[in-house]
Amino acid sequence: MRMKSHENRFSFLTCFHRQALLLVLCAMLVLPACSGAPLRTSPMPEKLSGETHLFDRWEIRTWGDEPPTAFNKAIQSVQFNQRFRAFADHFRKAPNFLSISGGGANGAYGAGVITGWTKSGQRPNFSIVTGVSTGALIAPFAFLGPDYDWTLNEIYNAHGTEDLINVRTFITSIFSDALFDTNPLKNRIAAYLTMDEMKAIAAEHNKGRVLLIGTTDMDALRPVMWNIGKIAKQGGPDALELIHRIILASAAIPVAFPPVIIPIAHEGKVYEELYTDGGVTNQVFLFPPGLDWKGFIDHFDIKEKPDLYIIRNDRMLAEYKTTRARLKPLASRSIDSLIRTQGIGDLFRLYVTAQNNKFHYYLAHVPNDFHRETDEMFDPDYMRPLYQIGHEQGKLGGCWYSTPPGMTVRKNDPDTKGCRPLE
Repeated sequence: MRMKSHENRFSFLTCFHRQALLLVLCAMLVLPACSGAPLRTSPMPEKLSGETHLFDRWEIRTWGDEPPTAFNKAIQSVQFNQRFRAFADHFRKAPNFLSISGGGANGAYGAGVITGWTKSGQRPNFSIVTGVSTGALIAPFAFLGPDYDWTLNEIYNAHGTEDLINVRTFITSIFSDALFDTNPLKNRIAAYLTMDEMKAIAAEHNKGRVLLIGTTDMDALRPVMWNIGKIAKQGGPDALELIHRIILASAAIPVAFPPVIIPIAHEGKVYEELYTDGGVTNQVFLFPPGLDWKGFIDHFDIKEKPDLYIIRNDRMLAEYKTTRARLKPLASRSIDSLIRTQGIGDLFRLYVTAQNNKFHYYLAHVPNDFHRETDEMFDPDYMRPLYQIGHEQGKLGGCWYSTPPGMTVRKNDPDTKGCRPLE
């Protein structure tokens, strides 16, 4: 039996008498030690959180909100030429970039676009693939290529809520770090991304291609971009476990899903960093702001103009809905608005990046007229038709807009062939 609405989990007064709720609130005050959430015994100190040498930061990860100075300086160095020769050689061959956004169950749309794109015969071999939240589940398999289309198909067509999360009891939720347990999702990630897939990612990394996953550092409240190919290149069970943790963290919807602890060793001591949904800080991204792309292309004499493809797993227009003047519906609508408008802002940021660096800009998103009621977090009856819509668009080569929403779309623009203009 499919798991039904979780909305009642927020309607506490409909589930408990006021007296019972008062007892629970008192328990929260007097029994904090009863929390079921995992304790952090050694959080990362603030003075170390920004140190670039920790975990070989540029190679493995970088802050997503500041220029990567180490990379920019290294462009001119001999060491850069030696280490990134394959990287530079690959980018001389018509580079294509793919950025996949968050969006929860709406990730079915992006998965459908990618698998349909394969059937069109026009799908590029992407030089850079980035993913956030549900996009982090898609990105590794989009990076690996058409041989893994079956994985994307299965993830978004064969699984429902009960396959991905466990519902915690009301009392457990109060004394824990989230409403749901994501061990089933962690197991799914491990089942689909095995040692074989990690070795394949490492092989593509060695060719000069880049796979980045975005998370949010909960202590610093800053975006972190993880170089999955570089981690995969290290090999071994520890590298695979780290990749699983990063993807799980990127998809950890705040409050609903638990944050993920990632241990970092430094000078003989292990610190614990706490990560959550990459969409908290970036709904979609390409590379850190201020990256000296012009210096890179000039130094390596790269002539081709890159194509930047962005898949936004959401509608662009807000859905009108009469809202009750109560805490839960008001909070829910406010959060929906924050996520939507932040996502649109990220699309404009990438548009500016494309304009400044002379990239072609292509944007696909969930059709504004797609509406389907659901009472599940991950409802197959919601995801399957959305996947099919994306798949049909992909088979036509994609439904791409040349500007972000709100800007004029040229009616005769061939990039929007088969697409309805933004309303």
